[in-house]
Amino acid sequence: MWYDWKCYRIPNQLILVGLGVSFLYQYFYYKGEGLETWLLGIGISFFILFPFSLVRMIGAGDVKLAMVIGGFWGHTITIKILCIAFIIGAVISLGKMLWHRNLFYRLQYLANYTFMVIARRKIMKYIDTKEIDEKTVIHFAIPMAIAFFAVVTKLV
Repeated sequence: MWYDWKCYRIPNQLILVGLGVSFLYQYFYYKGEGLETWLLGIGISFFILFPFSLVRMIGAGDVKLAMVIGGFWGHTITIKILCIAFIIGAVISLGKMLWHRNLFYRLQYLANYTFMVIARRKIMKYIDTKEIDEKTVIHFAIPMAIAFFAVVTKLV
């Protein structure tokens, strides 16, 4: 979360360590079943989030972070975490738009993006990297962390 908040990225070294540790954990504790859990967890996380990353709605680091969670917890819990994280992210986003008084601008931006995708029949980047600032960015690692702790501690 800290790296995402401060640097707008999550270092690959941190992700690789997380994937490696999750692989070893699954292998040594659960053997073959653990490898299946690990592969399904990282695979489902990738396939759910990668399309959002392609259009720049979320960062690649968020995809990789979800893959680490999937490696440790498997696909079922990871899907639950991601669903809750999207809800938390939406609430944070709405709060941010109200705070910065740009709700209608952002909704218009989304509508224009949707119209352009339909009209051109081509998926495009949702946000240009030149537009990244505190008014437009949600650090998705934070909703993922909140959702993770809520699920793991059985709050939801």
